[in-house]
Amino acid sequence: MNLAGFCRNCLAKWLYAGKLVYGGARKLGNSEETAGSSYNGCLKEVYGMEYSQWKKKFQAKASQEQVSHTYKHTYMHTA
Repeated sequence: MNLAGFCRNCLAKWLYAGKLVYGGARKLGNSEETAGSSYNGCLKEVYGMEYSQWKKKFQAKASQEQVSHTYKHTYMHTA
């Protein structure tokens, strides 16, 4: 996501904000929770699974280069 200039968590926050402003939640497959009904619901929609599951399965320790890149672009994500 570094190439896109935003992370998946930002995308989930934007989806959630859009739901709050415009409504329009939709079902997540067979799940009782609707996409956008909560921030966690948006995370689930973006990641395709529970965020905690995704982190265990895919998240590795960031390299020093990745950490540096993140710090250089933090200004883009602060309000």
